[in-house]
Amino acid sequence: MGDAERTLGYRLGQRHLGVIVWTDDIEVVGGDRSGTEWNGLEQAVTTLAEHLGRGGRVLFEQFDEYTAWAWIPLGTVDRIDPRGLSGIVAAWQRPVGVAVGAPQEGIDGFVRTHRQAAQAREVALTSALPGPRLVSIDEVGAVALMCTNLEWARGWVGDVLGRLAADDPAAAQLRHTLREFLSSGGSFVATAERLHLHRNSVAYRISKAEEQIGHSVRECRLDLENALALCHWLGAAVLAPDSEIPPASG
Repeated sequence: MGDAERTLGYRLGQRHLGVIVWTDDIEVVGGDRSGTEWNGLEQAVTTLAEHLGRGGRVLFEQFDEYTAWAWIPLGTVDRIDPRGLSGIVAAWQRPVGVAVGAPQEGIDGFVRTHRQAAQAREVALTSALPGPRLVSIDEVGAVALMCTNLEWARGWVGDVLGRLAADDPAAAQLRHTLREFLSSGGSFVATAERLHLHRNSVAYRISKAEEQIGHSVRECRLDLENALALCHWLGAAVLAPDSEIPPASG
């Protein structure tokens, strides 16, 4: 390990956070051309490391003209809050995407956290959501596994969600409400507060979602949460045109 550490100029015997940053804006890659303090992908990683309060040397490698890999040293820290990093990325004026793995330890962890960051980036590149933004493996782990076969994922989403897998605004509204409902522990009150709706409106939407799915949302909850996450991140890539959705029974 000593020779590798000397070659890299980076300590491997600790926990690491794998980061991938990318852009399609040549001004970001080329550095500061606008008189601001922004100076590219390396500065993006440095900003994230400073937020995490890590004083060790960040390992930064330019992969190609528009992409860079990095490892942020975490010492003994085994958990980070991606929401704090997301706030920083959202405030940037320049279009830089960020994907992060989970904190991992040692040489094996050095490789694993980078692989996780690459999986998170794959979700970001496939995603229907607007960017740039930060995508963490913690929030897209199951989605990343299914990104490798979108045809299979689309079929599975259809099996789980039934008519709720339709690619139309009405189904999208019900999916969004159901996702918030499940993430709030099945609370009508908490969901209503999150969505700024009346409790009765949430109850109505959940009832309609159950009609589309064909069973109570209390059943097969893990499958529902994963299918809804796929729809949230990948959109039309895993949804079915209305013409392919079978009519509701009854």
